Amino acid sequence: MNLNFLLPKQPMFYVYFSEYGDCIKDIATLFHKLIKEYKNFEDYARQAEEIEHQGDKITRKIIDRLNRSIITPLDREDIHLIARKTDMIIDLTENVISNICLYKLDNKVSGVNEFGEIIYRDSRYVSELLGQMKIQKYTPKIKEMVKKIHRLEDVGDELFEKSMLKLFNDVKDPILIIKWKDILEDLELITDKCKNISNIIEGVMIKSS
Repeated sequence: MNLNFLLPKQPMFYVYFSEYGDCIKDIATLFHKLIKEYKNFEDYARQAEEIEHQGDKITRKIIDRLNRSIITPLDREDIHLIARKTDMIIDLTENVISNICLYKLDNKVSGVNEFGEIIYRDSRYVSELLGQMKIQKYTPKIKEMVKKIHRLEDVGDELFEKSMLKLFNDVKDPILIIKWKDILEDLELITDKCKNISNIIEGVMIKSS
């Protein structure tokens, strides 16, 4: 039996999901700007850390409300999973920005600009999906956004392989190779996690419909 009629029209969990979406857009936009400007690394790292802290605060609010709620609009496990996976995207993006500053990587390698564009687009779709959850219904719009995120993940996989090949061919310093390999792996992982969270949201929305 569907008990949605017993729940408040705007439960706070959906507000938190929208806040997560804003954080993902903000940190992806920050990374996008960093890759274009490619200077003032410490300032970007500081801003990324602030956004990451905002994400942590949302996670704590969700866990606290889960502990205090008798009835939730979605399965408790699904809410916790969405929170954990979304927070991971924010953490990974912050880690990339921080490491570019920490490693003092003055020159970009092949693929970084393209990953900046992919992650920027991914963030918009993931944010929109999180905002759509309050509808509690699987819609054609949700289906289409999930498809777009899947296509971006495919592009990210191909880009990662090409970027790694070019890294090993073009860069001679082994320490520099290790540093950029670490960052490229995180960038590819971000696209994987965006696909992962889109699959989770799609599954939750199908169950809620």
